[in-house]
Amino acid sequence: MAATKAEIQAVFPELARDDFSITSYEDARYNCIAFACGDSHRWWWPVKRHGNYWPNEVPLEESVSAFQTLFEAVGYRKCRSARLQVSFERIALFAKGGVPTHAAKQMRDGSWCSKLGIHEDITHALRGLEHSEYGSVVFVMRRATPAQKVGPFIRWFERLIG
Repeated sequence: MAATKAEIQAVFPELARDDFSITSYEDARYNCIAFACGDSHRWWWPVKRHGNYWPNEVPLEESVSAFQTLFEAVGYRKCRSARLQVSFERIALFAKGGVPTHAAKQMRDGSWCSKLGIHEDITHALRGLEHSEYGSVVFVMRRATPAQKVGPFIRWFERLIG
């Protein structure tokens, strides 16, 4: 059964600071890590359970470094800023007590989108999920947006400004 905005906000009280919206409904096929990697058909997590996927070249552990290795394997690189650059896709990893809990993906308008476990996708401010069961953002990574989506002038200008 789909959650209401009030039910989601009860779990993530920081969402009250900025507006958020539910952008899709329950889908247990994929999770936030898969969503950040661009996969909406598998559940990505480094625990060997029926149906879980985890690339062989990535350490099979729930650690921040293993998740960084995972995101590097699909083309992301650590960056200093969460600011929008149209020539890059960004993801943010959340952790609590040093254990990864969640990943969010930046959308083309600068907002962030999250797949809440088996539940809904929501669009939110990046810090809207902090101080909850997900903990805090531990790093932001980016990868180049496919060239056909960004013109050469924008790509050149964003490289120039860093």
